[in-house]
Amino acid sequence: MKKTHLSVLLAAILALFLVGCGGKAEPSAPSAPEAPETSSETSAPSSGKAEDTPEEALAAATDYLTFMHLSREGMIEELTNYGFSRENAEYAADNCGADWNEQAGLKADDYLGHFAFSHDGLVKQLEHDGFSHEEAVYGVDSLGADWNEQAVRKAQEYLEGDTFSYDGLLDYLLDDGFDDEQAAYGVDNCGADWNEQAKLAAESYLSFMDYTHEDLVEELEYDGFTHEQAEYGATAAGV
Repeated sequence: MKKTHLSVLLAAILALFLVGCGGKAEPSAPSAPEAPETSSETSAPSSGKAEDTPEEALAAATDYLTFMHLSREGMIEELTNYGFSRENAEYAADNCGADWNEQAGLKADDYLGHFAFSHDGLVKQLEHDGFSHEEAVYGVDSLGADWNEQAVRKAQEYLEGDTFSYDGLLDYLLDDGFDDEQAAYGVDNCGADWNEQAKLAAESYLSFMDYTHEDLVEELEYDGFTHEQAEYGATAAGV
C-alpha cells in the first residue's frame, strides 16, 4: 500500500518521541476487523461449567448457533476455549446440524452491516475466520452485494479518517481488492472535494513544520494532487 510523505513524516516524529521515552516504534500491519456481534450476548452458554462430554459439547454448539455465525474451525475453537476437549469439540461441530455454507453467508452479511468490503477482501476475511475458500466464496456470492456501492462506502470510510488525493484514494481501494472499475467508481462517487482535500492535507503538513509555498505544493503533488489542486490547497492553507 502506498504511503504519502505525510505518513512517513508522522512515523518519523513518532519514532523520535518513543525513543526519547525509552520505547521502540514498530510498524504494525492493519489487523482484520473484529467480527460484529450478532447478539447483545455473545459469551459462552450460561448454563454453568459443563462436563467435558460429547453430549454437553453438542448442547453448547447448538446454543452458540442461536447467536453466533461460525465456521467449523471457529466452532471448535469456541468449544475448546470453553473447556471441551478437541475430540468432543469436533464431534459437536460435526453433529450440530450447521450448514457451513449458510454460516459463511450469514457471517458475510454481518460484516457488510458494519464495514465495507470488496468481494476478494470479504472472502479473505471469512477465510481468516476459519471458513474454507469454497465456503467463503459461496457465502460472499450468496449476498448479491453491489461491489461498486461497497467501493463508494469504503472510500467514504477512508475519507472520514484521513485526507486523500484522487489517485491516493484509488490506490487504497485497489489494495483492498476492488478491481479497476470498482475502485474508479468508488472514488468518482464518494463525494470528495479534491481541492478541499488538498487544503486539509496542506494544513496537516503545516501543523508539523513550516513550508514555503513551493515546497508545500511539491509535497501535495507527491501525494497525488494535481498542480492546480496543490496550488489551491497551499494558498487556502495560508502559505
